[in-house]
Formats: sequence, C-alpha cells, structure tokens
Amino acid sequence: MGKPDDQPMKLFTALASAIVIAYALAYIAHFEWGLSRIKIREDALAAVGLLVVVLTVKIVFQRKNGGS
Repeated sequence: MGKPDDQPMKLFTALASAIVIAYALAYIAHFEWGLSRIKIREDALAAVGLLVVVLTVKIVFQRKNGGS
C-alpha cells in the first residue's frame, strides 16, 4: 500500500507556524521595540504584497518555461 497523502497536514502546519511567528514578531515589535501597531500593520501588508508579487512572477515563469 502507498503512503497516504499528507499535503493538507503540511499546509495546516505551515499556516499555523506562520500565524504564531507573525504574532510573536508583532508582540516583540510593539512591546519591546516600541513600534506603533499601525506601523507594524503597514509593514506586514507591504511584506505580503512583496510576497504575492514574487510568487506571481515565479508561477508565470514556470508556466512560460514549460513547468517543472
């Protein structure tokens, strides 16, 4: 018998880890470094925007080059 597909569990673990890390960094940035919550949110949104652009470019180039 083959190994069961554990892709959903990997995705869930990655999402849960990202949430915990984001919360911890926001806590440290606000309470330890004194950054305002608005500034933290703006920086987080900028990082997400950059990540979306990078992933979109990666997907486009993969399709253009035939996948793999």
